[in-house]
Amino acid sequence: MRNRIKNIIKDIIDREGGYVNHPNDRGGPTKYGITLATFESWLGRQCSADDVKAISKETAAEIYMRDYFFKPGIHKLPVQLHDFMLDASVHHGPHNAVKKVLQETMLRNGTNTGGIDGIIGPKTIAATIKSMDYHGSQFIVQLIKTRIDYVERIAERDKSQHVFLAGWKNRIEALMPEGLA
Repeated sequence: MRNRIKNIIKDIIDREGGYVNHPNDRGGPTKYGITLATFESWLGRQCSADDVKAISKETAAEIYMRDYFFKPGIHKLPVQLHDFMLDASVHHGPHNAVKKVLQETMLRNGTNTGGIDGIIGPKTIAATIKSMDYHGSQFIVQLIKTRIDYVERIAERDKSQHVFLAGWKNRIEALMPEGLA
């Protein structure tokens, strides 16, 4: 499993790209998708934009593996969802990926997740397995639609984020299962 996840993380790092510090990006200085706040949390100390610029791909991959895949419990979900959910975790933060995308999608489908709490617990795991068994790859399509709705709401609430909307949607749509685009 680790090699497959490493490949998924490599793809995410490639999508995220190198150092950016866009004035409208709430994350501030970011490299390979790792924000200043995330890096400070990882190191346990305050950092500067120069510290972020120095992040290596290997460090970014370690952060993603620990804090965005294992820590939130994405590894406990059906393997078919690892790519999508890890990308959502990186893009929206683990809590929002679970709450605003995974659990809200299942709620729309009438699947009991035990609550919309942003936690991958036993009920969310069971509900996710049930949803994958019942809907198959269409469940991923449903997740994609929920995630697009989520980023559209972000851009609608905060007009400064609209500059990112097309890129966000392209990123999400690129995760569509083959043959369903």
